[in-house]
Amino acid sequence: MWAKSKQVFIDQFLLICYAVAALIALTWPTPGKAVLSLDFSVNGRHYQVIKTLNIMIVFLVSGLMLKTDDIKKAMRYKLGVAFGFISTLAITPCLGFAFREIPLTPSAYTAGLTLTAAVPQTLGIGISLVRSCGGNEGLALMLTVGTNIIGIFTMPLWLKALFSGTDFDLSIDMVALLVNLLLSVFVPSVIGKAVRDLCGPVRRFVTRYKVPLELFSTANLAFIVWQVLSGAQSILIDQPFVGLVYVVLLSAGQHIVYMINNFLVSTYALRMPPPENVSTGVMASQKSGPVSVAVISYITNDTALQGLLAIPAVIGQLVQVFIGSALVPFFARYTARYRAAQKIAAEEAARGAAAAGLEGGDAADAGGPTAADAAAKAALAGAEVAVTESTSDLKENAKLSSGLSSSQSAPTSSSESDEGAAAGHPHKA
Repeated sequence: MWAKSKQVFIDQFLLICYAVAALIALTWPTPGKAVLSLDFSVNGRHYQVIKTLNIMIVFLVSGLMLKTDDIKKAMRYKLGVAFGFISTLAITPCLGFAFREIPLTPSAYTAGLTLTAAVPQTLGIGISLVRSCGGNEGLALMLTVGTNIIGIFTMPLWLKALFSGTDFDLSIDMVALLVNLLLSVFVPSVIGKAVRDLCGPVRRFVTRYKVPLELFSTANLAFIVWQVLSGAQSILIDQPFVGLVYVVLLSAGQHIVYMINNFLVSTYALRMPPPENVSTGVMASQKSGPVSVAVISYITNDTALQGLLAIPAVIGQLVQVFIGSALVPFFARYTARYRAAQKIAAEEAARGAAAAGLEGGDAADAGGPTAADAAAKAALAGAEVAVTESTSDLKENAKLSSGLSSSQSAPTSSSESDEGAAAGHPHKA
């Protein structure tokens, strides 16, 4: 009973943290405002100390979790990587041009929705969803890491294009935004990755305490939400409820449109295998709430406006979780059927190879094993390996489909698995 309750808590940790953060911020905003008051100024731009540290910690943990072997494996699926990058960074932001024409009240909701279209993929939620669906987790990791790094350079360009000619009171300084994103997103990610690769004790620590680190990263996300909503509490409680309803519906529509477009292309145009299809379609349909909040803090110093702009980002993140969780059973069956078909094909190939080897042996002269025998044995061995791997995938998929983890995660490389085994702590898949 305790183990099941613990797993449910871990799976729903993001929702729990966001709910608690919003409840405290809207009912008792004083502590959050006090934390926001700790700031410093650079060239006239104010930066909240704690919120900036929270953002950097999130990406530092992301770098610590990143394994080189997983990236190398993901590069075998170049088609999925290429389409995932193009869709996330060049196609999905175009929806922002439609969002900016929607007259929501307050207008900051419209601006917030427009901004979310330009950001890259989620850091951990999408990967957790792919894992639960039986998709290719290494490919999902490659997409989220790559789009977040390249997105540092594409976001300023898209935001400048999306907000030019509008009435939104936002100043998009592309150079300043690029520098801020490099310092708060790129640098912590690189530091985390470098420390992981160069320091054995740190790598073993991350391997051993992977889940607690994921929860710690999620808690930092919730801490950012708490501060942002606390700063805008007095304005938020005066806004009409119908405005929030519109934001929920538009966020859901945004995610659904992205998924339909991405899966149509990956399924019918690119004809990707189901595990890679799920990874690409799911990840390319995600938009990162934390990155949106980070960008918002860099384009305006007004804490009240920051809170209003962040509402679509926070709601959009939650909507993605709910829709993704509802689709997990469908995608899990989709990938399981594919792996089951692979297993049957491997078994048939094994039987055919064995039969061919026996026929060749009967027709050969007496004396040592024939070439047909050797070929049959090799084919049979390969087929048995395929059967074993397919069976393992099915068992793993059945185990993982039961829950959606709440934070970043990536598959463990062979070297790190050895370390984890030596430490007596098996990895979570």
